[in-house]
Amino acid sequence: MPTEKKWVVDEKGFHAVNVHTAEKSSSSSGNNDTGASSQTQDDTKEVRLIKGTWLPGDDGFVFNKKCKVQVKLEYLKETSRKKLQLQTFVEFEGEEEDLKQTVDAFANDKGVAEAEIMLYFGEKYAKALEENPGATCKYKFIAVHPKGTKELASELLEMPHIQKGTINILEVEDALFRHDSAVFLPDSNYRDESGTDQQENISGINVIKSLLNRAFKFKDQKIFIAGHTDKSGPDDYNFKLSKMRADSFLFLVLGSNSKEEWAAIANEKNVEKDIQHVLKWAAHYKSWNCDPGKVDGIIGQNTKAAIISFHYELNLSVDDSFNKASWEAIYDLYQEKLSETMKGSSEEEQALSNRKSLNWAHEPEAVGFGEMWPKTSKMKSQTDRRVEVLFFDENEWPGIDCTNGICKDEKCKIYLEEEFERNYIKIDGTASLNSTTLKFTVGAITPIAVITNKKYKLEVGNDIFEGVIPDTSLIEHTIENDLDKGRLYIKLDDSSDEWNYWDFEIKTIDPIDVLLGIKTRLTNLGFNVGKIDDEMNTLTANGVCCFQEYFNLKIDGNPGPVTQNKLKEVYGC
Repeated sequence: MPTEKKWVVDEKGFHAVNVHTAEKSSSSSGNNDTGASSQTQDDTKEVRLIKGTWLPGDDGFVFNKKCKVQVKLEYLKETSRKKLQLQTFVEFEGEEEDLKQTVDAFANDKGVAEAEIMLYFGEKYAKALEENPGATCKYKFIAVHPKGTKELASELLEMPHIQKGTINILEVEDALFRHDSAVFLPDSNYRDESGTDQQENISGINVIKSLLNRAFKFKDQKIFIAGHTDKSGPDDYNFKLSKMRADSFLFLVLGSNSKEEWAAIANEKNVEKDIQHVLKWAAHYKSWNCDPGKVDGIIGQNTKAAIISFHYELNLSVDDSFNKASWEAIYDLYQEKLSETMKGSSEEEQALSNRKSLNWAHEPEAVGFGEMWPKTSKMKSQTDRRVEVLFFDENEWPGIDCTNGICKDEKCKIYLEEEFERNYIKIDGTASLNSTTLKFTVGAITPIAVITNKKYKLEVGNDIFEGVIPDTSLIEHTIENDLDKGRLYIKLDDSSDEWNYWDFEIKTIDPIDVLLGIKTRLTNLGFNVGKIDDEMNTLTANGVCCFQEYFNLKIDGNPGPVTQNKLKEVYGC
């Protein structure tokens, strides 16, 4: 005898069984001669399921969100059994998958039962979509009553392929947080570890500026701040640290009313190198005599003297203890530098003034994720010590709930690949994440060999850039980061077909405040400082004097903060 599958509810729960069916006679018909039904009603049955219908949820029919289903039934006799069970299936390219989602529905006296069902895709569908992203899938549910005449298959619900949302991400990996620290740094200099391709040499101030500019331009987008850590600490510790990092950045974005909160975090969760770092930054920014020298994490006499000078410049208590008042002063300098950076542009000034009206997606605005969503597998990774500013379109915010400021959800929709595409935002003042900018100053600095208005060609990899050297003598082009060498051609004689050329290597330059970085820049600008090393000798001092004389600085051969600031301005970094 043939068999068919039937869904039943019994002591084993909701499951399918095979039942045997009798062969129908070829001469039989739906009715007999008397008009009476050829089939007799089973007196043990109490209800008959009539129709199963899909109803939209609050957001319509959307993947990974709930919709409603309705079952209509007929009572064949009085019964107290009002519960039905529903099982959901998805069909894709002719293959059906049980989504293993059983829900209960209870019928009312009018014979209507409703329930909520989550629309998600099964493993087969997810894999098949990679090959056929424009396809549709069909959903159905099977309804079963323990005393029903038979199970009921719903009408089909066709859903289009998955439409992922988009998260625009401003990543604060570039302004690094040091290991075991929650101090938001003003720049990415003095790293403890070698940088990654995405860790551009930018200022932390530009990260804040980028957030404010984007928030002003896209006022309808919702903003969310997520803090992270690497894997080197215990879970609870990392959740707290990631929350502090997120708040550290948030309080700088919010402005002066959050100064005390920011300083409290910085004072509680810093390392010695942070103190040396911000002192060096302040020395260069304000031309103050508070440079502690090498960033080595040792609070020795040089660092203590720098702290005293820093306090003196700000009329603070003149001692060598870097305390909460010191961090509040650093906060004010950050805000001063941010205002200077955004001054002069009407739109950016409006963006700065709009910081009190940002469209936050969540309360609190910043949430710590600990080590839940790492980018690397390393125990200590500066890539994982990041804060992310996430921008969502109004209708794409997933509506997470982390009221305590900590998220421990291993299936948080923000980080599920099937939910969102991730688009990384270029930070103001930098090239794209996969590029770098080459700048060649050809003779404009020194009066020995001024070169302008000459044809040039720049060959880097497969790219060739051509043009005429401007009056500033500055040639500037953006190239891919993975290239490491090139050649610059200049036609010095317009009447000749010959080109002069120079081969060059593309390398990371040392910071401006170390002698290697100073000597490299001076050499590239045409000032003879001798061998590029970390030795300060007579030839180096003479080269510094020539630079100082050319730019009307005090001529003393000492490459101090004032000379370094001018060198950075002229060189471009």
